[in-house]
Amino acid sequence: MKQLEDMLSPERLERLKVVCDTLSDRTEFRDRWEVFEPLLTEITPLELVSLVDYIMAQEADISSVKLQVSRLIHACSKFLERDELRFDSIPYVAGILQENRQIESVLAALKGELRLLQGEADDSRRMEVVGQLSALSQQLKNHYEKLENDVFPILEKEVSEHACTSLMWSIHTDAAAALAQCIEALQEEGDSLRRFNEQVGKFFFAAGTIIFRENAILLPAMVELLPASVWEQLASYEADERLISDQPSPAGSIDLPTGTLSREQLVNIFSNLPVDITLVDAEDRVVFYNTPPERIFPRTPAVIGRKVQQCHPPKSVGTVERILDGFRRLEHDRASFRVTIGEKYLLINYIALYDADGVYDGVLEILQEISGLQKLSGERRLLDWEG
Repeated sequence: MKQLEDMLSPERLERLKVVCDTLSDRTEFRDRWEVFEPLLTEITPLELVSLVDYIMAQEADISSVKLQVSRLIHACSKFLERDELRFDSIPYVAGILQENRQIESVLAALKGELRLLQGEADDSRRMEVVGQLSALSQQLKNHYEKLENDVFPILEKEVSEHACTSLMWSIHTDAAAALAQCIEALQEEGDSLRRFNEQVGKFFFAAGTIIFRENAILLPAMVELLPASVWEQLASYEADERLISDQPSPAGSIDLPTGTLSREQLVNIFSNLPVDITLVDAEDRVVFYNTPPERIFPRTPAVIGRKVQQCHPPKSVGTVERILDGFRRLEHDRASFRVTIGEKYLLINYIALYDADGVYDGVLEILQEISGLQKLSGERRLLDWEG
């Protein structure tokens, strides 16, 4: 695993950390700008990734972290190179940048629509905007999930200073939550434009922040850090999201206590179960996931070996830690949750695993969409393929 501090000038990094130490006091930062500016004019994406890690190590409160990082990036944003053409030779990166251009185009068009909405708040106009925002919500969901499930795990595996992925994920959550609030406000009866206006400002700020940081910091830093083979690997994940083990296998069978199965049979079983399964080992690392026909939460091979804490939004990490600690201490062996996401009603079970000697051996996560099950009643004893 690479250490960014070993790749950067120690003297410059220490001086840049002094800049970070003043970010919580806007007056002090402004007063020392003449000293800081020469440093920031030459700042690099790698240095920013390292500095975000430094800020997050100093601050426990994510809101404070966001504020300080925003001030730092705003101060040096005009000095960062944004020549996207230099990434044309890396199709995966070029694809992400193209997605960002498309999102920017949609955001720009929406601003005009929203200005019209202020003076024409009739139901038809509102519903038209709701449709546009809903389409954008799905577009952003796909983009953010690609970063969270492919790009972030690679950076976390390759580079020791990777706290920026947690921060970015938190801003993804901010943008998605604000957009959902916008849609909800427009769907309410009566005068809800004030609430809409509050949330739409938050959304545009978060969405714009994400695009800039991906384009000017995260992706340039990763291109410099990672070999071409990594980007080719990510492209292969995108092209083929089947189970990792769904490849030619060596001859032989696997003996289990209740039967003997071939490798292909095991793949078929796990790939057709009507639940999402993720297996986490005793070291908190993801070692397996299945790929049912309609997986609820996306997974890609990049997640293998990733710490389970990093597979959840930052606001959920505390709960994940409590579950793992309770399992390790043998105080609990199961945790169950029920959540609603859109039209889906999800049952999530975390089951502790122990070896033959009772030693903690990991966690099995089972996720099931149960809205259809809730509607069942009576019996069905006859074959009915029509309903």
